[in-house]
Amino acid sequence: MAIGQYVQKFRYYDIQLGIGGLQPHFAGDIFKHSYGDCKDKATVLTAMLEAVGIHAVGVIVDTERGVISPTDPSEAGNHEIAAIEIPSGYNSPKMHSVVTTKAGKRYLIFDPTWTYIPFGDIEYNLQGGYALIADGADSDLAQIPVLNPEESREEHTGSFTVMADNSLSGKVASHLFGDESSDWRDMLVNANADKKKEAIQGWLGEFIPNFKMISYDSTNTESLNQDMDVHIDFTAPGYARQMGPLLLVRPCVIGAIRYKVDMKPRKYPLDMEDAHVVTDDYTITLPDGYKVDDLPDPVKVDAGFATYESKTEVQGNKLHFTRKFVERAVELPADKNDALRKLIETINNDERSEVVLKKAS
Repeated sequence: MAIGQYVQKFRYYDIQLGIGGLQPHFAGDIFKHSYGDCKDKATVLTAMLEAVGIHAVGVIVDTERGVISPTDPSEAGNHEIAAIEIPSGYNSPKMHSVVTTKAGKRYLIFDPTWTYIPFGDIEYNLQGGYALIADGADSDLAQIPVLNPEESREEHTGSFTVMADNSLSGKVASHLFGDESSDWRDMLVNANADKKKEAIQGWLGEFIPNFKMISYDSTNTESLNQDMDVHIDFTAPGYARQMGPLLLVRPCVIGAIRYKVDMKPRKYPLDMEDAHVVTDDYTITLPDGYKVDDLPDPVKVDAGFATYESKTEVQGNKLHFTRKFVERAVELPADKNDALRKLIETINNDERSEVVLKKAS
């Protein structure tokens, strides 16, 4: 693990000149300068592992799932990563991207180019794709596993108050782990203060168009084996909608589950990107003088490739909203398009649903 994480921190630098586009540099030079492209990082990683008695080899993959196919395994990929042989009888709960070849060898498939993903995992776009493991007579074409959705999590918790002027005040904490955290980690580690603030405000603005961010902070941005946390304190004028004597409050304050797909008829499988889990848990304190008149109905859908459920409850003078979304598939057959459309409509409607409050008598 230590060697893998060490090479992950090497700066990625790609020079596609002459043979440099195909041939890696010498491992010693890569180690000395601490930078290189994908094949350089795979080369220095395998060399360092071999130096301490751990067998590792290069692996050809493609960053677009489906390019390398078992029906045409000679098709060249555009990316090189590593396969680390796992000794017989050794198992670890931290190793998730493990394949077994026809020769009976087990390998951990690992990409040292992907800087902000825990060792033992593999990035979403390689999951379910095929890898050409270059290990001499034991070379093989193996399918990279789709990881358990729990290995890539996005969890939001929040405590909010609807004020007398219908504004919303509160704090939200986002806990991210695995591949779901990689883009955020990259931004929070490498961006300047203005870019960080801009990115967080842009994310918050997806759910609350009119808000004022008071403060934010983050923790564990470089601790890949721990949840990364982002905490935001904000206010949102006019969050509750006044409708005569009624007040409407949307309990799904932060978070939106989006599919980057259109709903056109399809002939080919749909790339779903990644398997992951999203959970929300929000408490909203109601304004004085109001009581709940109507709640959204609970929602529970199991589409096979994904599940979604949510519930809004009254707890004294507070609303408690919870939901959980689990995406299990990285690729969806074309004949599941209608099921996906229905799931998207259900989620969109639930995210827009409102609690009706009325003046207490």
